[in-house]
Amino acid sequence: MILEILGIIIAFTTTMLLFSLFITTVVQAFNYRDFIKYFYMKKGMTKLAQYISFKATDDSEEQRKILKGISDAIGKGIAYKRKAYTSFDEINTAYKAAYPNGSIKEEEIIRWFELVEDETRSMFKRFADVLSFIAAAILVIVMQLDSFELLSKLSDNKVYRQSLIEYGEGMAGSELETVQPFSSLNFAINKKFVEKHVKDYIAVEQLSGEGNEGVQDAIKEFQSIISSSTITPEAQVALMQEYDSAINEAYSSWSESNKKLLEAQYAALIEFDFKPFPNEWSVDDYIKRFFGLLLSAILISLGAPFWFNTLKKVVGFKNAVAMQFDQNKPKPASKAQ
Repeated sequence: MILEILGIIIAFTTTMLLFSLFITTVVQAFNYRDFIKYFYMKKGMTKLAQYISFKATDDSEEQRKILKGISDAIGKGIAYKRKAYTSFDEINTAYKAAYPNGSIKEEEIIRWFELVEDETRSMFKRFADVLSFIAAAILVIVMQLDSFELLSKLSDNKVYRQSLIEYGEGMAGSELETVQPFSSLNFAINKKFVEKHVKDYIAVEQLSGEGNEGVQDAIKEFQSIISSSTITPEAQVALMQEYDSAINEAYSSWSESNKKLLEAQYAALIEFDFKPFPNEWSVDDYIKRFFGLLLSAILISLGAPFWFNTLKKVVGFKNAVAMQFDQNKPKPASKAQ
């Protein structure tokens, strides 16, 4: 009985993992788009500019002057240059230029800068969580995934349940495959580029440890490094062409691999008969199943890592219980000689 219950749990967890993987891939690919990153970075840095201006002086005219100076630096850093990051030095320089006689210490601006960075990350995470739930809710409606009906089907249909158990056990014994951040690919490219050219062009050593999340970010960062160096214009052009080619080739490969991953995850859903609008449900049917659909959306939005870890634990526990049952089975009596 307990093994049957554990089997149902494994099959249900496997289903949630399959759906979560699909949603995680979609959401992560969307989150890596530049405009999302720029929106939250600019929002956070603008808040910092407002805070600095209010702390610097009580004079409203001076506050506007400081706010404009820092906001212009933020705009040039994020909106115009399309950089992924507005540094502390840019903020501090803009403040000093706008208000040379300001009494705010550099240590205070650093502390505020770090607080805003943390808050920006939190805002971005909340956005990702909301996006995950919305995407999960849409997928649940399209696939008509009612958790209560799924549990009932897994309980009644042993063949279907066993197929999901076997698939889940296979997944538990492998690595979780999700979208790889582009920054990790950029990091690898930068590392190879440094190893190849650092002997001839010491300036490229600044690429070490860098990894941008977008193609344009990576190219502009590289362009900034070599343009401010002593490398000859001819060599700069050659290096820029080589780096541009490597980055764009990596991005194409990255996009293609993510597309194939998404297709494989969707194929896995189809394999277990999860397909768009499998039943002709009316609005009343959706209303009757509201709580089952809502539960599915909530569970899926917990994310693939959560369900993957849960699956491994449940599979491990089931195997341990099965082994214990085997050990406790009475051994057949030996035949008398």
